[in-house]
Amino acid sequence: MATLAREDYRRRVYGCWLGKTIGGTLGAPHEGRQQLLDLAFYDPVPTGAVANDDLDLQLVWLAALREHGPGLDERTLGDAWRRHLVYPFDEYGIALWNLGRGLEPPLSGQFANHFGDCMGAPIRSEIWACVAPGCPGLGARYAYYDGCVDHSGEGIYGEMFLAALESAAFVCDDRDRLLDIGLGLIPPDCRTAGAVRLTRELHAEGLAWTAARERILAEWGHVNFTDAPQNIAFTILGWLWGEDAGDALCKAVNCGYDTDCTGATLGALLGLLHGPEVFDPKWAEPVGEEVVVGWGVVGCETPATLQELTDWTLAEAERMLAHHKMPLRLGKSGKLDPALLETLAADAVVAERLAHHGQTLHFSRELGGRQRDVYISLGGPPAMRPMEERKLELNFAGCRAGLLHGYGEHGWQVEALGCDNGHCHLLLKAPRRVQAHPAHRVSIDVGLASGPCELVLVPACGWRVAGPVAVPDALAALDHPPDVAGWRPVWTADHRLELDDGAETDRIYRVTTTLAIGDGRHARLVCATPELQRVWLDRDEVLVKREPTAFIPAAHRSGPGTATTAERWRSGEHTLQLLLAVRAGQPAVVHVFITRPADIQGPRLVPYDDLVIRMPG
Repeated sequence: MATLAREDYRRRVYGCWLGKTIGGTLGAPHEGRQQLLDLAFYDPVPTGAVANDDLDLQLVWLAALREHGPGLDERTLGDAWRRHLVYPFDEYGIALWNLGRGLEPPLSGQFANHFGDCMGAPIRSEIWACVAPGCPGLGARYAYYDGCVDHSGEGIYGEMFLAALESAAFVCDDRDRLLDIGLGLIPPDCRTAGAVRLTRELHAEGLAWTAARERILAEWGHVNFTDAPQNIAFTILGWLWGEDAGDALCKAVNCGYDTDCTGATLGALLGLLHGPEVFDPKWAEPVGEEVVVGWGVVGCETPATLQELTDWTLAEAERMLAHHKMPLRLGKSGKLDPALLETLAADAVVAERLAHHGQTLHFSRELGGRQRDVYISLGGPPAMRPMEERKLELNFAGCRAGLLHGYGEHGWQVEALGCDNGHCHLLLKAPRRVQAHPAHRVSIDVGLASGPCELVLVPACGWRVAGPVAVPDALAALDHPPDVAGWRPVWTADHRLELDDGAETDRIYRVTTTLAIGDGRHARLVCATPELQRVWLDRDEVLVKREPTAFIPAAHRSGPGTATTAERWRSGEHTLQLLLAVRAGQPAVVHVFITRPADIQGPRLVPYDDLVIRMPG
């Protein structure tokens, strides 16, 4: 049995959380700035740590570990999100929306999510590294459970990469080997892997860090400042080019973009590798010892100080290593065979989850006297139009399923099609009135399993569209549109209506749909588009957008001309009409949803989960 010296482990964990606080506080005032910065220290110099979601979400996960123990998975974390997190921003808001509709992870991170590749998950890798020290495969497994709650692709890969690297850093200080371990647990063809590989190559070539930044942006840059690959590359850049901890943090943050995330992640890694001593007192003193928790964490016990946070983390690490019977424990002194790290730098569970990731739900059921993994692939998004038929595939690990039977509420039909060597198929048929309800439950009995597997499905969105009609000038057509005929029905899986991805001429579209809600409430309408539009709700013109903008379809930053103020909506159906005027070469796309108004706790602009976008009669 290998051991890590408990006191050295504790010192490194404290350094991790201190570094997370230092780096996040350095970068927070400059978040979203996409130009090259010139920081040499805090600006402004703080009088204490700033609240940062980079740490907040990990405090919720630590509370979940203390409540449920190491047996938690993505569903446990999804439930903790429902109960303890109210941040509405980007992927956080989409996750709350999907979880509120009953969609479980990983569907909660995949469905209707324009931000699945962003930084919300990579910023919370440290908790899994710290509770799985020296076990990078296990750390990556929990990073997957975590990341899939609100992400779909690069966001998950980024968190897995960092969790594995940081876990290995407890027992290895070779940068190249650590980077190899992190890259070994994510798909080699993903954008995150490509951005990290490029950063290493540029450092080996001896480029100046500013020139490396430009190359990274040229190859892996993204208009959304929170996109994960470019920011993870900036974190690695600071690590590779930094002359000391302070210089490394400043170089990472000076790259711009998601600066609180790049600074916080690098600070955590440096503190974990070297302990708190790596930070000059001038960096540590301004942030203090207090754990500052943001307004988006509710009803959750959190530690008061970094020392208490460290103690809680240590306790969960001991539980985690024992629960999984890892060949490594915390002890009085450290003793580790270097070859053991290679064994622990892989994980069969996470490899299997990635193989069954897309539009697939995982269930654990007792079957044939043993606990079995059951994977149900939906064969597409969890949204269906009226009378649509879909073939579902069920996979069972190491056993035959036996008799299958399915049933659903609101008239859903489920037909067993047969099984072959652990692979079974069901035919699922949506009812004619699928749009009468915002969500539907379908249960599938699997042989003599200990309980049914329950799916939640939502109705597809229905629109009527006319156009495109070519016009000489999109802006002029906004006020004087030509007649448009030939209305046609269009179904989309979610609230995103993409009519084309670009054309050679300016053009207009007309769109109409019906927005249905169950009860009256105060709400804001968001019609997020990069192009020009006029919007009418129940015949009243409510939005006009005359200038193009960057396309960020998030409730809190959708841009001018895309969101109404909060108004009282009556229950029932509302008619929405849009005139989209699109410039040559630009896509014709709009995201439509209604959100809560701002409230006393902050911008609670999460979409309402009972909205149905119904096909007009």
